[in-house]
Amino acid sequence: MMTDLEICKRIAEIEGIDYEVNHWGDVVSTNVGLRKFYNPLTDKTQCFDLMVKYQVSIEPQFDGFDLTYAHINCKHAVLDENPQRAICLAIIEAHKV
Repeated sequence: MMTDLEICKRIAEIEGIDYEVNHWGDVVSTNVGLRKFYNPLTDKTQCFDLMVKYQVSIEPQFDGFDLTYAHINCKHAVLDENPQRAICLAIIEAHKV
């Protein structure tokens, strides 16, 4: 299972974002002169942009647990309690080499 930091770093790599991890363990984008936090797990705008770009579909699953099913073209399916995490993990799964 990937940590939140590993997920943010991998998504930044997929997106071609230059980044560094600060001493608090945050991913910070360094692409433009302005340094800003990059965390699609907590920033809903970043996550929504990724969902649209990679055409991720999400569906809630209610089988005793509140899980989100995220997939790209019915492939690369992921179940997770956190919808933003499920979206990011589906994108990562789709980009596995």
